[in-house]
Amino acid sequence: MKKQTKIVIIGGGIVGCGIAFHLSKLGCKDIVVIEQGPLFDTGGSSSHAPGLMFQSNPSKTMTEFAKYSVNLYKDLQLNGNPVFNQTGSLEIAWTDDRLKDLKRKIGFSKSWGLNPTLITKEDARKKIPILTNRIKGALYMSTDGVANGVGVTKSLGQIAQNLGATFYGNTMVTGIKISNGKIQAVSTDQGDIKTDIVVSAAGIWGPLIGKMAGVSIPLVPMEHLYAETTPLPELNGEISEISHPIMRHQDGGLYFRQRGECYGFGDTYHEPIPIDPENILNHKDSGGTPAISTLNHPDAPAAFERAIELIPSLKNVKISHSFGGMFSFTPDAMPILGESDKVNGFWSAEAVWVTHAGGVSKVIAESILNNSSSIDLRECDINRFHTVERKKSFYHQRGIEQYKEGVYIHHPLDQMNSSRNIKLNPFYENEKALNAVFFESAGWEIPQWYDTNKKLLKKSSKKHTWINRNFWAARNWSPIVGAEHLIAREKAAIFDLTSITKIDVQGYDALSFLQSISTNQMDQPIGRVTYTTLLNEKGGIISDLTVTRLDINHFMVMTSTRYGYQDLKWLRDHSSKNKDLTIKDVTNDFGCLCLWGPESRNIIKSISNDDFSNESFKYRDARYVKIGKISVLAIRLSYVGELGWELYVPNQYGHLLWEKIWKAGIPYGLIAAGLGAFTSMRIEKGYRLWGTDIHTEYNPFEAGLEFVVRLKKGDFIGKNSIINIKKNGIEQKLCCLTLEDPQSVIMGSEPVMFKNKIIGFITSTDYGYSVNKGIAYAYLPLKYSKSGTKLKIMYFEKMFDAIVAEEPLYDPKGRKMRI
Repeated sequence: MKKQTKIVIIGGGIVGCGIAFHLSKLGCKDIVVIEQGPLFDTGGSSSHAPGLMFQSNPSKTMTEFAKYSVNLYKDLQLNGNPVFNQTGSLEIAWTDDRLKDLKRKIGFSKSWGLNPTLITKEDARKKIPILTNRIKGALYMSTDGVANGVGVTKSLGQIAQNLGATFYGNTMVTGIKISNGKIQAVSTDQGDIKTDIVVSAAGIWGPLIGKMAGVSIPLVPMEHLYAETTPLPELNGEISEISHPIMRHQDGGLYFRQRGECYGFGDTYHEPIPIDPENILNHKDSGGTPAISTLNHPDAPAAFERAIELIPSLKNVKISHSFGGMFSFTPDAMPILGESDKVNGFWSAEAVWVTHAGGVSKVIAESILNNSSSIDLRECDINRFHTVERKKSFYHQRGIEQYKEGVYIHHPLDQMNSSRNIKLNPFYENEKALNAVFFESAGWEIPQWYDTNKKLLKKSSKKHTWINRNFWAARNWSPIVGAEHLIAREKAAIFDLTSITKIDVQGYDALSFLQSISTNQMDQPIGRVTYTTLLNEKGGIISDLTVTRLDINHFMVMTSTRYGYQDLKWLRDHSSKNKDLTIKDVTNDFGCLCLWGPESRNIIKSISNDDFSNESFKYRDARYVKIGKISVLAIRLSYVGELGWELYVPNQYGHLLWEKIWKAGIPYGLIAAGLGAFTSMRIEKGYRLWGTDIHTEYNPFEAGLEFVVRLKKGDFIGKNSIINIKKNGIEQKLCCLTLEDPQSVIMGSEPVMFKNKIIGFITSTDYGYSVNKGIAYAYLPLKYSKSGTKLKIMYFEKMFDAIVAEEPLYDPKGRKMRI
């Protein structure tokens, strides 16, 4: 066994071999892959996976992984035989609601570059003649198909070996050595290997590998029924392994694939069967099939009855065999990828299925060698999980819920029911008393609207047409959102932004550090706030932040709730050259209550002796003030486009601050408003949202954020790339679209079309209650980006009229924030 190598990959399944393949292709040959089982039929999930590859996913990232995987697998062979069969796929509509949802799915699938079609039941039966005529229709995707998991694994592994990678089978990892927070070596039953980088691609054993390094891998192995039948008379004489399209029947919790004269089916309808990784046998002790936990599965007969409903001829055959195979489920149904924020050099490539393994292995290799990837990984980053989400009590329940919810029709705003009320802000009891409807993000309970504001609808229902929405748009929404929005514009409202990530940056090197990573000029006077972007070396947007200079060597960085830990890691990763610098997460130390609206100054003046006049307290000023006896950091910013202040208060004084503002606001018509109103007010002002409107696949010039790029300041990460981008010009830009019909409420990811040609997709959208229009944003080629250009947006296979508009739609000069 080698004594030292650059990269150790733990796990020789389809993901581990894929990473070795892509690293080798990129020129990195100093790689060791360690597998507890034999090479390459390891006995893990790759070995028993049925290999069905449905590319379409609401997530663009997941779809890109799948598209790349299909193209990769198509070009592979093993012993001269293909390892991928492009059969096409059918997604069955058993109910009218499912048929409607398939129409929605066609939209985002087309946005992501796929070409699905909705076909009749007659056309579906032409593709699979043994189907029942009881179906409503089907979605057909010609480029989907079936991968041979073991075949793909072996093909990728052998190519990597030929390019110089080293593989060790039947070798157990027994530990990971770490010193000063950095990987030092991997211990095995065959000896130690010194290394700087470990990639965990261990699948259902991932949490155990993570535990060796002190890293949480929040996935739950779940047992999952798969069965195959005896030969069907209708398929008698079939010589090919598969000629029928693969099939998904989510109303029945089933998927299907032909296997010669037989049929195989998997069931996700049975009760979840979570398996503790500690109880999963290793390859040797399991007899060679550690990822298969149950033979002759007890749920098979019930699943077979449902399968017969879809394929009646199955009643003439029997189940030949069935088993429970283990797959990984995560709290948000996304993979766990990237370098951990806990241990430098520990990388995760976990919770990845055959469908996405090719694309995932590519971006992991790119990220290790280039510090960036060709596909944005924000949704999959291991560091998206906050501390509470990394606890087994949290992710175990979420993983179970993800398994159970997999068969249902999902709305983009659906909320999880498990692991709730975990992180409560200091205003929670006040919000609960107002009957807040809470949404959850990163463990935080965040008010979306307040049911006690229903009375406000009486003042607005006669003059606004948005009160009634269609069946889909009305889910997880209330017209109260619009009422709160309007009162915030007309009078004042308090918003709870406690959940935003707050990062304290201090030290002699604090300014030079922030200058080196930020596009904007950070050398501002004490008490000023700066909005900036962070870029990767290619000029892609890593994040957008507000940075407040509290003292000469003291800054407060504010960033998003969901992705805050990713930003925190990025800051720390780039701070190693700065000796006098501390970076600390203080999110949980402070509540944040925002007071916004035309009456906000009158309200705050009535409870503070500090000067809040426009002359004394300018827009983008920050200072400590006293509200009663409470010391509060007041920042004059507004993400909703109105006069007001963000008020940061130590948690123990949060309830008292709410009470003082609430009582003072009563004469001025103050209300509490939720995230729903906040979001609609944001989009009226054209403020970008990181993760949808902006991320690493876009640069500031495309995003309309050139005003935060200061090329004349010193060097910063991505500067050379952004100079070249400016010199060469951009080909697309983020544009504001309006929908004139008030009933045209879309949800995001829909294709934007010009004369039946798809030219972009919706990044974010909401209804603008002040401008009384639907609003959407999309990146469009420059030739279509001119104000007044008429376009179409496809939604549920219907076309909605849209027009490119000048932005922002509300208060274009920004005067209301600056009065």
